[in-house]
Amino acid sequence: MLVSEKSFVIPLVDGHRNLLPYLAGIILKELQGGEYPIRFVITKIDQQGYHCELGIISAINLQDAASKLPAIAKLINSAGNALFAHNKRCYENAAQFNAVLLIPTG
Repeated sequence: MLVSEKSFVIPLVDGHRNLLPYLAGIILKELQGGEYPIRFVITKIDQQGYHCELGIISAINLQDAASKLPAIAKLINSAGNALFAHNKRCYENAAQFNAVLLIPTG
């Protein structure tokens, strides 16, 4: 399993409208076979466009990795692009926050 990063600039959209479908379409074109997006960040917006970073997970045997890590199985078996899926929450719980980014380094 390999975690890597790509940086690139995406052309601006007039009025920044419908960004999720626009960005998802471009990101999918950036990916090679067997690559799955795990992190996407717009770091800067200027006249050139949206300056982006894309975190990617790939592996020679991703199915084997998915059997060991359920989160990977969910990522590679999801329909469409799970990174850009917008699922509105039915409730709000602001009592506490937890954030974890786990990158296995071997």
